[in-house]
Parts: sequence; C-alpha cells; structure tokens
Amino acid sequence: MSCSINDNRAAPAICPSCGEPNVCAVARDSKARNCWCQTITTTPAMLVRIKERFPANACLCRACLEREATGVTSAESGRL
Repeated sequence: MSCSINDNRAAPAICPSCGEPNVCAVARDSKARNCWCQTITTTPAMLVRIKERFPANACLCRACLEREATGVTSAESGRL
C-alpha cells in the first residue's frame, strides 16, 4: 500500500508526487477494506524509496504509484 510514509503530514486525498487527487479509499476512510492501491505490487525497496520521499499520511495516485513500481519518478516522467 502507498500509505504510511514519514513524519510530515500531507493532504490525505492529494498525491504528494503530482498534486492530483489520489482516489485512495484508505485515505478517505481508514476503515476501508478495498482500494485500487492494494492491487499494485510493491517491493521492500520501493516502499523504502517512497517512505524516504513522501509524508507519513501520503497516498500516491495510481499513475505515480505505478511509475514508482517501475522505478520511474514523476520528475523523470515530466510531471512536477
């Protein structure tokens, strides 16, 4: 999952990477059981990279999380 990052705080419904809505059910409701973000395959290295770069309560949008999964950052893809 893309949530639970470091000590800073972000707007829960906004992707901290691109500034677009993240459409994360968990960000909207901590009791949510299903969200698109739970379908993205993550690796331990990817989660470490995300935790180092984004606030603790931040959830990335689908496009940014998929880019992270492939190792391409938003800055490298021309966003930001």
